[in-house]
Amino acid sequence: MNNWNRTQRTIFFLTCVYIVGILGICAEVSRDQILLFTPINLLFTTGMYLWSNEGLEKQLFKASAIVGLIGYFIEVAGVKTGVLFGSYYYGATLGPQILEVPPTMGVNWILLSLSSFGIFFNWDINKYLKMALAAGLMVGLDYFIEPVAMGLDFWQWEGDVVPFKNYVMWFFSAYIIQFILYKMLPSINQKTSLFVFSLQFVFFLILNFFI
Repeated sequence: MNNWNRTQRTIFFLTCVYIVGILGICAEVSRDQILLFTPINLLFTTGMYLWSNEGLEKQLFKASAIVGLIGYFIEVAGVKTGVLFGSYYYGATLGPQILEVPPTMGVNWILLSLSSFGIFFNWDINKYLKMALAAGLMVGLDYFIEPVAMGLDFWQWEGDVVPFKNYVMWFFSAYIIQFILYKMLPSINQKTSLFVFSLQFVFFLILNFFI
């Protein structure tokens, strides 16, 4: 392992963590205990992903700070008004809340925005199409997250129904963030981006069958 680069170490450690997480959450006897680590896992995953982008620390720090703040305050506006996404509120699983929104949601926006950005960054197509594909990928993942999120008390929707405008607003918000990332980042680790985003997809896809 001493000869592994940052990408290889990130893939190894996150694979181990998510296997434990999937098994622990799927087993009702350990679910509540494993869910206590949800905020820590999100921070760890994001930290490992950012760390894997060797040589881009300064640019990623700035981009992450901006994306995290945008994502967090979009969620605050969404919860407070019910206009953007629909009427919803956050549960206890994602950790402590400020203005009725867990700060970890800002971290979640960082992770999903950067990893989806990294998947399409090197594609030889129009950049606006790349931004749309990345935003669409985030919306697609959200579709699989929603049932699990409600089942594990990440957040709850009024009437237990996810409004269509939630997905519309996700795409619009994600597209704006992708535009900002293309302005700020000269490159990104595509391999780790694909792995991390795929890991999220597999994680929530599996949990959809057990929650």
